[in-house]
Amino acid sequence: MELQDVLQIDRTFRNAKRYREILTVLIKHGFADILTETNLGRWARRELKLDTRIPLHLDVEHLSREVRIRKVVEELGPTFIKMGQILSTRPDLIPPSFAEEFKKLQADCPRIPFSEIRAVIDQEFPGRVDEMFRQIDPTPIAAASLAQAHRAKLRDGSEVVLKVLRPGVRDLVDADIGVMSSLADFLENTTSTYGFSLRGVAKEFAKELQREINLELEAVNTIRLRGYFLEHPGVSFPRVYPQFSSRSVLTLEYIPGKMLSDVDLATLSPEKRRRLVEFACDAVFQQCFELGFFHADPHPGNIIIRPDDTLCFIDCGMTGRIERRTSQQLAELISGVVSGDLDRVLEVVISLGDADPALIHSRSFRNEAWDFIARFQDSTLATLDIGNLLNDFFTLLRKNGIQCPSDIVFLIKAVTTIEGAAESLDPTFDVVGYMKPYVENLVVRQYGPKAIARRVRKAFVNYAEFLEDFPLHVRGVIERIGSSRFHVNLEHRGLDRLIEVVRYFSTTISTTLLTAAVFVGSAILILADRIGGRAESALSTVAYIGLTASIAMILILCINNFWFNRRK
Repeated sequence: MELQDVLQIDRTFRNAKRYREILTVLIKHGFADILTETNLGRWARRELKLDTRIPLHLDVEHLSREVRIRKVVEELGPTFIKMGQILSTRPDLIPPSFAEEFKKLQADCPRIPFSEIRAVIDQEFPGRVDEMFRQIDPTPIAAASLAQAHRAKLRDGSEVVLKVLRPGVRDLVDADIGVMSSLADFLENTTSTYGFSLRGVAKEFAKELQREINLELEAVNTIRLRGYFLEHPGVSFPRVYPQFSSRSVLTLEYIPGKMLSDVDLATLSPEKRRRLVEFACDAVFQQCFELGFFHADPHPGNIIIRPDDTLCFIDCGMTGRIERRTSQQLAELISGVVSGDLDRVLEVVISLGDADPALIHSRSFRNEAWDFIARFQDSTLATLDIGNLLNDFFTLLRKNGIQCPSDIVFLIKAVTTIEGAAESLDPTFDVVGYMKPYVENLVVRQYGPKAIARRVRKAFVNYAEFLEDFPLHVRGVIERIGSSRFHVNLEHRGLDRLIEVVRYFSTTISTTLLTAAVFVGSAILILADRIGGRAESALSTVAYIGLTASIAMILILCINNFWFNRRK
C-alpha cells in the first residue's frame, strides 16, 4: 500500500505545516525509527521538504519510551495534551505504563488574552453581550487545554462562571484529529512495535474530543445530574443558564468554596472528613449503580467543598452510561464470582466484551478465569470489593485481547477514583462496606421477584404482539401469492455434481424399469408359446428379439454404472 494512499493528506499549507511540526518533534525526542523503519521519512523529505537529520535532545537517550512520548505530547500543544489527559483515564486503549505517564500532564495551560475570549463571546451572542452580563472579569480563574474560565455577573446580579472555548480550537482539533488518524493508519499498517492499536486510540480519542469541545453537551449532562440530586442533603451540581450558553460558551452558577484537591486536610475534623467522604461515595455509587448515568471523572479537582460543608461536582463533560442490559451483565458477573460459577462468568466475558465464543473452550483462558474467581472466593455480597473485582475483570479482558466497553472503563475509573479520594480524606472509612447496599440492590434488581416479574411481563407482551401480528403477516403472504406478486429466487452454487448424479440415477432407473418390463414380457410370450405347443410364430420372434435387446440393455447399464463410479 502506498503511503499517500494511506495518509490521504489534504495538501493545504496548514496541514503540511502541521505534519512537519509533528514529525520534527518526534525526531527530536528519539522517534526517528518511525521514519527509518517505514517509507515515511522518504515521503517527509519529498513532500514536506523536512530535514530528517534533526539533532536529538540531550537527555533523550536516558529517558524511557513513555517519558519521551509524554514530552512529545506536551510540545505539540493543546489537542495533544488533551489527548494525553483523556488516554490517562483509558488503560483499555494503551498500556498501563503509558497511562500512568500521561497522568503527569499538567491541566493548567498558558492564559490567553481576554480580548480573544471576548471575541468568542461576541461571536456567539452578537450584539447581546452587554445586555446579558453586567460585567466579565478579564482575569481567568482557570485555563485548560481547550477552554478558559472567567467569573462574571448577570444583569440580575447572579454570579456565574463562563467557560469559553479557546479561539480556533475547533479548527485545530479537526486538523489534528485528521493528522493523527492518518498517521495512526499508516503506522499500524507498517509496524507493530507499540503493543497497542494506534488506530483504535485515534478513533476513541476523536470521539471523546468531539464531545469535549461541544459545551452544549456538557450543559445537558450538568442539567441532568443536577436534577438527580436536587433533594440530596450533601451533594449538588451547578445550575446551568441555557439562554446564555452555546456550543462555545457555557454559563454556570458560580460555586463558592475550595476544590477538594486544594483543601488542607489538617483543618478538617474527623467527623467532617467522614461526612464529606459519605457524601462523595453516596453521589458516585448512586450514579453508577442506580441511576445508570454518572460523572466519569470525579477526581478531587472536580469537587468543590462549599461553605456549608456540602459537595458540588463540576466539569461534567465526561460522563458514562450503563444501560439496563449492561447492569444485568454486571449483576451476573458479581453473582457468578460470589457463587464460583465459571460458566456464568465466561458468558459475561463473551457478551460484555463482544469476544469470540470459541474462547470459552480455551484451556488457558478458562484457567485464567478460574484464577480471577478464586481471588474473591471467600467473599460475599456484603464483603465483595467491587472496585478490585472490576479492575481484575478489566485486566482479564485486556490480557486476552478483549476490548472492554468504554462505559465499563469509565465506571471502573469513577469507582476507583472516588475510592482513592475517600482513602486520602479518611483512611479509616470502609468504602467496601459503604458500597454494600448499592451492590446488593444491583443484584436484587436483576434477580429479585420484581425483576423476574418484569421479564415475564416483557416476554408475555412480546409473544402477545407476535401472535396478534402473525395472522396479518400470513394473510399478507397469501395475498401476495394469490396476486402473483410473490417471487422466490433460488440460486444454487456448487450443486453441479449433485445435479449430475440425480440426472444419472433418474435416467438409469427409468431405463432399468423399461428394460425389466421388456425382459419379463418377452419371457412370458416365449413360455406361452412353449406351453401351448405351437410352432414358432411371428409373436415369438418378436419376443426373442425383445429378450435379446433387454439382455443387451442390462449389459449396457452395468458398463455405464461401472464408468460412472470410476468418475466420482
